[in-house]
Amino acid sequence: MHMINRYGGERLKAGLWHFGLGKIVSAISGFFAMVLIVRLLPISEFAHYSVLTSLVEIFTAFSALGLSHALLRYVPQLYANHYKIALKTFVLNAVFLRTGVLILIIGMATIWVEPFASMINMATFIQALKLYLMVVLLRTTAHFLSQVMESTLHQGIVQFSFSVAALLRLVGMLYLTQLDGAGLLEVIWVEILSDVVSLFILLVGVINLLRKKNLSSNPPQDDKTWLKTNFQQIKHLAMTGYAQHIVGLPFGSNTNRLVGGYLFPSQTMANFGYAQLFYEYIKRYLPAQLLVGLIRPVVIARFSHGRNFAAAAKTCESVVFVNIAIIGAILTALIVGGEQILLLISAGKYGMDALWVLIALMFVLTFETHRLILEMLVQTVERYAILIPSNIILALSIVPAILFFPQLGAVGFPIMNAVTLLACNFLVKKKLASEGYFIASDLNSLYKLSALTIIASIIGCLLEFNGLNWIFATILSVAIFTISVWVIFNKRIISLVNDLLGKETETVGR
Repeated sequence: MHMINRYGGERLKAGLWHFGLGKIVSAISGFFAMVLIVRLLPISEFAHYSVLTSLVEIFTAFSALGLSHALLRYVPQLYANHYKIALKTFVLNAVFLRTGVLILIIGMATIWVEPFASMINMATFIQALKLYLMVVLLRTTAHFLSQVMESTLHQGIVQFSFSVAALLRLVGMLYLTQLDGAGLLEVIWVEILSDVVSLFILLVGVINLLRKKNLSSNPPQDDKTWLKTNFQQIKHLAMTGYAQHIVGLPFGSNTNRLVGGYLFPSQTMANFGYAQLFYEYIKRYLPAQLLVGLIRPVVIARFSHGRNFAAAAKTCESVVFVNIAIIGAILTALIVGGEQILLLISAGKYGMDALWVLIALMFVLTFETHRLILEMLVQTVERYAILIPSNIILALSIVPAILFFPQLGAVGFPIMNAVTLLACNFLVKKKLASEGYFIASDLNSLYKLSALTIIASIIGCLLEFNGLNWIFATILSVAIFTISVWVIFNKRIISLVNDLLGKETETVGR
């Protein structure tokens, strides 16, 4: 009953309301702030800004110590079962340890900033690098605190903090466009100020959560001893989670940007960074990434209550399906009017070169969103060791990307990422199945979505070829794709929504 009260349909509905409203504000504000940054910064400064943005994930990974993995796994379980002392002690220890390690690492990077800058080809932008380390500290800490709030379904405070930060960032960038000579340093200062406000709001939220007198009116008898009893289990999960994260760190967009900053000419790096900005923005607002703060605690709480892996896997796979459908619509738009869209947003700075990278990144995103869901299921059943071999393989994908750079150019990096992700996702599913955690594959739906993407893109290109304005051709092609997906898969989409809201539904798949 307790689990139903805290992770049932009513609380999830409230979370979805806060979540939806907050994401609308942050998505719109974030998009226009991104556009202003692209237009404001010269090509050379934007190329270096693209490298700087990768530092957040790098420092986050090294300072994590597996604490995020443990927190995301056990906080929903503790909160669902009304633990009070265990929850408070666990969260406070995790926050203090993580923050201390992060400050230590950033302090070392600041002391040895010159060799660090040389490693990432930022020797002429040392002041910007020093300043951006403050963004890393603020943003990483805020993200960690947001995971505490999301794990207890307190979406209101999380989305409020992110929305305020996004609005402040947009206002700041608008102000910079009115100044003569504003550049990279000023952009970083705007990000620092917006992140300070976001962190303060989240800090207040966590303190209020842990100070609530009604956090648990009737905690379990082992409340005082739970942490000590389960410490070794928590430690094992944290260590394996940290290991799989670190070995997989050389894979993906952040390492690609760091290597690109050293390897690519400024124009190539700027095009690559521009495509990456869109990729990160799209990824952030896809359901798997967007709803993970809602889905993860619900799935973990339900699994810890009933140990029903099949139900958890079904929910997660349905989210992957919706993700792929949205990516199909985006791919359709890029194929039909992508070059004009990118030129319009960047005021003519970046076009076809960036488009090829962005299209390749959409295929990466298709497999990466599946990877995110697989990692969540692995976390749910506490089998992080499963990910370590495949993460090593993923990390090695950077090697052929570098070797084939003269032949493939920057687009070779996402191509290698996509191919490796496809293979590694298969390995993880196979390993889970061998341990009794089977995840069904819905290839039929994937084939249908691929066919709809191709058909809608061809129609859009033919319309444009026959003289229709590219804007209308793009809108019509995306509309054709979207309507077709709804007609064919509407029952499955409705079933997912009902499942997340805790309603009993008949399993429907086409």
